[in-house]
Amino acid sequence: MTIVRSPYPALTIFAMSSGAVQATPIETWRGEDTLIDRPQYDATVRLLAPGSAQFLESLKSGASLQQAASMAIDGNPEFDLAASLVDLIGSRIVTHLDTSPEGL
Repeated sequence: MTIVRSPYPALTIFAMSSGAVQATPIETWRGEDTLIDRPQYDATVRLLAPGSAQFLESLKSGASLQQAASMAIDGNPEFDLAASLVDLIGSRIVTHLDTSPEGL
């Protein structure tokens, strides 16, 4: 799993240049966070919701769920923990959560 954080709409530009989506002018020029994963044979590339990159990076570095969520909210007030968890668990990026008092 690789997280690419860009101050540019990098995934949008990539999708347009690869033909995955139709090339059109980019009206809202803002940064995008992208998750690249290869669960089996083919790589998947997905846009992360605001704050999700910070959340994942914090979890990868050993932060508890509560700490990671707090860091994500501090970095981006738009961060939605529930939506992020649904997305990350549904896509099998997050496969285990420690719900013991020490893990929270």
